Amino acid sequence: MTSSSLVEGGTTITLETDRTLLTLAAKLAEKQMMSAQDAIGEIEQAFTRAAEAEHGPEYLFWAKIGKDGAISVAQVLKIVEVLTDQYREVALSDLRNNFPDAQIGQFVVNAIDPVHPPKVAHWLSPRATDISGLDLSLT
Repeated sequence: MTSSSLVEGGTTITLETDRTLLTLAAKLAEKQMMSAQDAIGEIEQAFTRAAEAEHGPEYLFWAKIGKDGAISVAQVLKIVEVLTDQYREVALSDLRNNFPDAQIGQFVVNAIDPVHPPKVAHWLSPRATDISGLDLSLT
């Protein structure tokens, strides 16, 4: 029987792990024994709290993980007739020129760059293991 080399000693192999928010949600769901949807909600809330910590709790934020695993974060303002809370509302009269179809009770969503919660940022950091000097062969 002859041996056939699969990997020779001078070859370096890099093993990478899947580090996405959807993978994190699956791991969280498994560990906490909750549904994947609840785990996604927990992660979205963490991004909302991080935005509040960065920009101020007086603002209203929204975070959503898309089907591709990307996070979207936005400041949300309710359209009102008379402005009473400058951090969470916008007057209809201020929107009429740019948004003629805007109506009272609707919301304006201003996309912002996500502020990554520390534990989530750590999870998302690239993880790779280099293996070298390995000799694998079929005999």
